[in-house]
Amino acid sequence: KMKKINLITYFTPSHKVFYDDYFLPSFKKHSLDQDFNLIVETGEQVAENGDYYSKGFNGTTVDKLSSFSNHLNVGDSNPLMFADADIQFLGNFKDDIVETFNSSGCDILFQSDITNLCTGFFICKQSKLVKQLLEEALELTPRVEHEQVAINMILQSNNLNIKYDTLDPTKYFTIGYSTKGTQWTPETVDLDIPKTILMHHANWTAGVENKIKLLNFVKATN
Repeated sequence: KMKKINLITYFTPSHKVFYDDYFLPSFKKHSLDQDFNLIVETGEQVAENGDYYSKGFNGTTVDKLSSFSNHLNVGDSNPLMFADADIQFLGNFKDDIVETFNSSGCDILFQSDITNLCTGFFICKQSKLVKQLLEEALELTPRVEHEQVAINMILQSNNLNIKYDTLDPTKYFTIGYSTKGTQWTPETVDLDIPKTILMHHANWTAGVENKIKLLNFVKATN
């Protein structure tokens, strides 16, 4: 039996509400604590309110990436996972993600962010190549908007020759899949939400209050 996979999450005080009310309760509800060793990393509140693009958000994403990189042990044959705190689990995804990852032949698989790769949920090999990707991203992030931009840029340039792909968006879900890449607000109607969701990441909306409404909305459909 494969030993428990380390799953890293990271949040600052503004996002603790998601961890306490959605991430952790749903993680336990679906017995993910049987399959994953959850490692919780916390950062200081450098962004005024944790909002995307607010002052200091870049620094938070550097910190997040750096704490993940510290947990990557080159040569460990187990994959390593990262999940943002504004996530809820709607099923046990362990077998699905391990089978998908093993058969993909990839170094790293990301949640699809519809228009690019989402660095808020991914599974990777603990290899020199992935470590190199993280190190390059740490260097580049302060010069771009945030770590997701950096990782997408590095992978698109293909200098590292790293194999990557996205996870099935009907299982590893963002509302951006249903809105076709436009921002969600509580006024958004007539959305087709897949019934096969294992993980929902509350992006493609702005602000803590909207994220909470979005998490509740998606949870009610599955």
